[in-house]
Amino acid sequence: GHPSSLSKPGREAALAMEEARGKIAYLIGAKDSNQIIFTASCTQACEWGLRLLFDIEKNKYSKENTAVSPIEHPAVKTICGSVQILQCDKNGVIKDDKYCDVEKIICVHMQNEIGTVQPIKSLREKHKYIFSDMSQSLGKIPINVTDLNVDIAAFGAHKFGGPSGVGFMYLKNTDWWQPYKSNSLGYFLDQVGTPNVAGIVATSIALEEAIKTLPERIEKMQCFQNVLEAGLENIGLKIIGKGVDRSFNT
Repeated sequence: GHPSSLSKPGREAALAMEEARGKIAYLIGAKDSNQIIFTASCTQACEWGLRLLFDIEKNKYSKENTAVSPIEHPAVKTICGSVQILQCDKNGVIKDDKYCDVEKIICVHMQNEIGTVQPIKSLREKHKYIFSDMSQSLGKIPINVTDLNVDIAAFGAHKFGGPSGVGFMYLKNTDWWQPYKSNSLGYFLDQVGTPNVAGIVATSIALEEAIKTLPERIEKMQCFQNVLEAGLENIGLKIIGKGVDRSFNT
């Protein structure tokens, strides 16, 4: 059932993949299913997405005029190398004042230790392009990539209950697309090689379930967080991020 095959199983696989792509696009608020590009992992989506970001307008791999937040996952931080570093306050919230004139911003949507949700929308208003690793936030808080006006975003299926070995990238402008490291053929704009059709279909189902159950899960997580943090404060501990916008699951 390779989706590039002309056989009946191949055509059925292609249909299943495109239905999954359309469902995922709808669930994250993308305008078009073509903006969803499947990868082998969130790490690959981050690396690929950052390469596309660095190439925008220059048609060459350049990290000039770019700044990154200091709270990124190593999948992002390692690729960024020695680019300019943004500043955070004591709660892990980005302070956009040191490099307010740079064109490109790299900023995780939700920090994975504290759960701080970054002000992506306001950051995007000050900078020309923004890349965001949104793997920690999808399925934990409501997300609409169009409303946030993010340019490139990376996601991992296992973060919201999907299978491991499946990630995807959101690309606001598909004209920015370039192949990932290889000239080998792939399916559509996705990673090269034979697509993981079953994993991609399972990803769309898992995401649909995660978003469907999100209001109930948020209520339960908030209740648990309130009890847990009150108990921690009673024994003299301080809660980092208390009172700021953050997820209830962290």
